[in-house]
This record gives sequence, structure tokens and C-alpha cells, in this order.
Amino acid sequence: MRTALDQLRQERQGIEDRLEALLTALELVELIHLRVLVLDVQHELIEERHLDFLSLGSTGSGEPKVRAGAPPCLRPSEVQSLLDSPGVRVLADVSLATTNGSPAIVHSGGTYPVKAGLQYGYSPEEAKTMTVGSRVEAVARLLSPDRLLLQIAIQRSEIDAASEATADVEAGPALTQQRINTLVELSFDETIALGGLVSVQGNEKRHRVFLVGASRGNGP
Repeated sequence: MRTALDQLRQERQGIEDRLEALLTALELVELIHLRVLVLDVQHELIEERHLDFLSLGSTGSGEPKVRAGAPPCLRPSEVQSLLDSPGVRVLADVSLATTNGSPAIVHSGGTYPVKAGLQYGYSPEEAKTMTVGSRVEAVARLLSPDRLLLQIAIQRSEIDAASEATADVEAGPALTQQRINTLVELSFDETIALGGLVSVQGNEKRHRVFLVGASRGNGP
């Protein structure tokens, strides 16, 4: 009799364990709300707000705002303060929902037709459409109810009218590209700021700053 009761208890415990695992799995696929901002920022503000990703912790003087090699984490009030600063232009402000482990993509820009030529597998008269502007791809993975791992890939492409790219016998404007990939762990109330990585051509020294934050609930 005791053996039968013990067996029932074990079966019940097994069912409870499987149910708990199922509930955990369901929790991990819940929606994650991402907010992605693309800003055009003056160079002086990059240094003033400590947003230069490459120089963090690289100088001998001063105390870095964050550990070397890590992008700064901004609180909501700091994000709003940055957006309200003179010399900041918001190029894109996108809120979107994704699931755990699924990529979310934001593109701020457009497309530009270029003659690709035989070297790219096209005939001389064919045009290849190239993407220009800023493209941000973020993949969020839940680590706990309060923290997540954010994989961010950024690509900035622009037409370089000062240079020429030759496809077969036809010359046209060149296309310059910059790419960034990083992996960051953050809380749901934090926003990652990636600045100083992508410069903008022109007489005035300006940079693109990319802000990526995550939240739960009805939206960022």
C-alpha cells in the first residue's frame, strides 16, 4: 500500500515539475517591447554625455562612467534629457514588439539604385538596389524576469559623392558602410546608448547615436 502511495506521490511530483517547466517556457516567449532611436548628434555632445563607446575607459585620466568596453546604460530621465538637448535631431523613434530570441529590425533611410556590373553577377545594364541609411537589428533573450541579453547589429550606409565606384565601364557614386556588433546585458528600465561609432560626412562633425531599450507590459 505504501509503495503504491509513494508511486502516486512521485507521479504527482513529476506532473508538477513538468507543469512548472511548461509555465516557465511560456513565460520566456512572452512579448518584449523594444524602443529604437536613431539620433544625429553634434560631436561635442558625444563627449559631454560620455556616449563615445570607443573611448570609454581608454584614457588614463578621469573615472570612466562605465566599465571599459561596455556601452553606457541610460535611465529614462537621462534619455529624455538627451532628446531635449540642443544639437540633437531624432531621425527615427520606433517602438515594436518581438518575442524572446526573435530579431527585430529597424531601418531609417531608403534605397539607391547602382549599376552593379558583372563583378556582382549582374549584366552591365542591370541595376542593384542598395540600402542606405541606418539599420538596427536587435535580438533580445530573457535571462530572468528583470534582465535580458541584447544582441545589437548596426549598419550605416551612405552615398559618397566625393568618390567613384566603377562597374564595368560606368562610374558612379561610391557607397560607404560602417558596421557594429555588440552584446549587452541590461535591465528592463535601462537604455543602451551606442555613440561615437558612426560618423557622418560633411563639414560639421556629427555622429549617429543609437539608443535601444526594452520593457514589458503595454509598450516601452
